[in-house]
Amino acid sequence: MSFKELVGQHKLKKRLSEEMRTPGGNTYLFAGAKGMGKKTFAEVFAQGLLCEDPGEDGPCGKCKCCIYFKENTHPDMVRIEISEKKKVISVEDLKDIVIRTVDIAPQISERKVYLINGDNLNTEGQNALLKSLEEPPAGVFFLITVTDLSVLLQTILSRGITINILPLPVEEITSLLKEKCPDSSGDMIKVAASFSGGNPGRALALASDDSFIQDRDHIKNLVISLPEMSPSTLLTEETSFWELIRNDREKLSEMILLFYLLLADLMKIKTGEAEAGITNEELRFDLELFITSHKEIGMGKIEKAMRALEDFNKAMEVNSNYDASVSSMLIKIQKEFR
Repeated sequence: MSFKELVGQHKLKKRLSEEMRTPGGNTYLFAGAKGMGKKTFAEVFAQGLLCEDPGEDGPCGKCKCCIYFKENTHPDMVRIEISEKKKVISVEDLKDIVIRTVDIAPQISERKVYLINGDNLNTEGQNALLKSLEEPPAGVFFLITVTDLSVLLQTILSRGITINILPLPVEEITSLLKEKCPDSSGDMIKVAASFSGGNPGRALALASDDSFIQDRDHIKNLVISLPEMSPSTLLTEETSFWELIRNDREKLSEMILLFYLLLADLMKIKTGEAEAGITNEELRFDLELFITSHKEIGMGKIEKAMRALEDFNKAMEVNSNYDASVSSMLIKIQKEFR
């Protein structure tokens, strides 16, 4: 695989292509949220480090080292992985796979690479690696992927070169979805790209998830019906929906984001800023009709509704009472829309 096959991240690709030809250190920390592609970039970088003739696009893909790498048989490429049953890489495994082998010379390449999932390293494991990271033999490289840099010890952070995988522009996400999801509708691709937050993995998951559109439409129908819905109906029917996602924090975060962006679209329509585009473009007619039919809902009311949603999100972050927080959020928003 070369950088040409990876979407976006042009500055990052240029930096990595330079690093693989003239490394600035021995430890690289690839950081990014789940789905951002940090492991993929680390894999391409590892192949480039072992490649006999890496170029601007990364590894050549033709030399014997690249062929061995693609076949997953390169003896100088060491991946430290754990089974699904385990949560952390044990110190004993690190000793067997890394510490006791780090001084063994590369077999077919001039370099040797260790790829480690930093999310699976606890404090003991990180401490066990320190000596190898501090005094690595010439030609030995450590690539550590991690979702959150804060889980790593400062002693490791200070010895590593950080490679941040940043969110992609919506245009690049859209192009990726059109290529990878040819069976998805244009509306589905647009919505998935808008809600992905620049995360390609998340965008691909959303584009193939029919329930995502159903959830978005549920929020839209809720907002539109709030002015006429009785508080008792709201607290019985709607809270039952939120009860279904009580224990699914990822789904809950998704619903909060859907709700918030829909309210943001209402604000744009109310202020006349919607001509530049709204997130839920295919819902424009319904949202504009709602605003036109309820002129009493001004910018201040929409802003308070958005604030109620922000308060609910903060309450979830500190593990406040779920039922009370959901009810409070719904009542506050309806108060502004009645």
